[in-house]
Amino acid sequence: MNLFDRIVPARADNRRLGHPIALWILAVIVALRFLMGANSIINSRAIASGADGIPLASFNAAAQAEVIQMFALLGLYLVLLALVGLVVLLRYRALIPLVFVYLLVQELGGKLVLWTHPDTSRGDSPGSIVTLVIIGLTVVGLLLSVTGKGYAQSPAWHDDP
Repeated sequence: MNLFDRIVPARADNRRLGHPIALWILAVIVALRFLMGANSIINSRAIASGADGIPLASFNAAAQAEVIQMFALLGLYLVLLALVGLVVLLRYRALIPLVFVYLLVQELGGKLVLWTHPDTSRGDSPGSIVTLVIIGLTVVGLLLSVTGKGYAQSPAWHDDP
């Protein structure tokens, strides 16, 4: 089975062929994403000014409201992504490698956007450390999800009836 077939299986079922630790890594990332999203929805102001280091006090009231609203919307996005991850963990485990690829592209794409649109008014925020940890976990999880005894024992599992 080639790498593409491991990442994008022919059938989305509950078979998990990768290393079992990948399942637990994804569970940790899904839980982190859910908590980060819920926290961003509930405590938008505190997250924007604390974890992301945005100097809200230097903005006028309208700008503050816009930033807070965008953080709440970003929180909703993170919660919905976590729910998709939860569905994959519970029902469609064959898609675990695909979810890891999605998470990795999302994180690295975010880093690329920040690199191409730098904010020189502030340094690294405390949240950037969490992001680097999540990227590291995602890479390890992806590698583990496309390796394992399940692939060696069942090379053509996606053709089974």
